[in-house]
Amino acid sequence: ALLLGVAFACNVGGMATPIASPQNAIAIQAVENITAGKVTVGFLPWMGAALPLCVVALLFCAFIVVLYTKPDDISEVPAIPIAREKFGRPHYIVIAVSVVTIMLWSTLKLTESTLGDLGSVALLPVMVFFGTGILRKEDFNSFQWHLIFLI
Repeated sequence: ALLLGVAFACNVGGMATPIASPQNAIAIQAVENITAGKVTVGFLPWMGAALPLCVVALLFCAFIVVLYTKPDDISEVPAIPIAREKFGRPHYIVIAVSVVTIMLWSTLKLTESTLGDLGSVALLPVMVFFGTGILRKEDFNSFQWHLIFLI
């Protein structure tokens, strides 16, 4: 039941933002092409329409999983050990870069002439994380690229 729930949640959650799934970017481009650029869908309007739908879909998926798998054989959920580490410079950099990237995606219509499209903005975290040493060459080489190609 847990694996089904995770799979459903990942699929449904992929609809929430334009950057969560390639299909979303394709849908946005199709809307702009069909309307000859008269209708554009930004980051926040997409989320405004998709997020409520995602919440309803997640609740429906949870209901279906519970209905069909009847997960009543679990007496307790095992505790997951949490490794606590001191919050340091790399953590602050990741948070700051993530917030800046999301803000740039959210205001893409204002910054597109300067920064380019979604892909250009997506390179910002890659450059910063590798440039500051948060990510290393080994991280890049161990990335499961075949999963990206499946998307």
